[in-house]
Amino acid sequence: KLVEADGSFYSFPNGDTAGNFATSNRVEVLSQSIANNINREKSSVTRLIRDPSGKVYWVENGQKRWILNTTALQPYSATPITNVSQAVANWLPNGANIQ
Repeated sequence: KLVEADGSFYSFPNGDTAGNFATSNRVEVLSQSIANNINREKSSVTRLIRDPSGKVYWVENGQKRWILNTTALQPYSATPITNVSQAVANWLPNGANIQ
């Protein structure tokens, strides 16, 4: 699923996250086939994101879960980290922190 916001497309790892964005932020979720025909910048967002302040989150069930330390980050280290703007990070509601 892709979400269009502010003229850019963001590709999210699962439908529950994209659906949450669409409901909470009134942005448009597009199918991949439609998005392929639109020539705008696309940014792939993994489940592991970092906001501009350096906080790292695991994206799960439409929420972001702040990973509080490097030990807690280890189980997720195989997933590439996507740097996102504060606006994109703010789209996701907070879930339980990971300690």
